[in-house]
Amino acid sequence: MVRWLARIGALLLGVGPIFSLVSSPVPPRAAEERVALYCARGSGDYPDAVLTLSASGPYVMDMVYVGYRPSRWRSDWTVRDCLRTAHSLDGSRPIVASLWYRERVRGAPRELILQVTASPL
Repeated sequence: MVRWLARIGALLLGVGPIFSLVSSPVPPRAAEERVALYCARGSGDYPDAVLTLSASGPYVMDMVYVGYRPSRWRSDWTVRDCLRTAHSLDGSRPIVASLWYRERVRGAPRELILQVTASPL
């Protein structure tokens, strides 16, 4: 009898929010969209670049070189080229761009090479 009441109670708790007349107390999360950028493709070694478009605040761009540590010149060029590509998508907000390096080994930690904040166009 107790198990039967517990199952009915669990069922009602599970179904209860569907019939609730008040809105959910959990605020909706700000929408984020990740866009793959195809930038800095000048040589055989190029970064994986992703731009995260958020509903508020600056956009975040992460570029990761895997198994190839770029020179200072190559790092600067990569960030400039990827920022140019990102601004062509949406230049209305600032972009925080981070260039990372990591080894090819799965689960290897990333090392920050360069970070730049670009103002909106």
